[in-house]
Amino acid sequence: MEQRKFRDPRGGPAIAKDTSSAVSALVIGKGVAPFAGELAAKHVAEVLTVEHDLLETYTPDGYCGALKQVVESAKPDLVLFPHTYQVRDFAPS
Repeated sequence: MEQRKFRDPRGGPAIAKDTSSAVSALVIGKGVAPFAGELAAKHVAEVLTVEHDLLETYTPDGYCGALKQVVESAKPDLVLFPHTYQVRDFAPS
């Protein structure tokens, strides 16, 4: 997958519309069902979850490994991340 970095203040739904794509969301951790439910009520085509006991406490390696598996499996055209310190910790990997 080609890595492209850009900022679009309109967010995922606008980018999806411009590219004729669908928006999916991913929630990683333990006990993430409530968050997945909240996202399902938004304008997303699907909500993916990775839930495991080892993801209860955030670690860059754990989240990076989980994300890598999902990206390799789902093969998205584009992956967007929120601008947070936690994401800055694991997304570049």
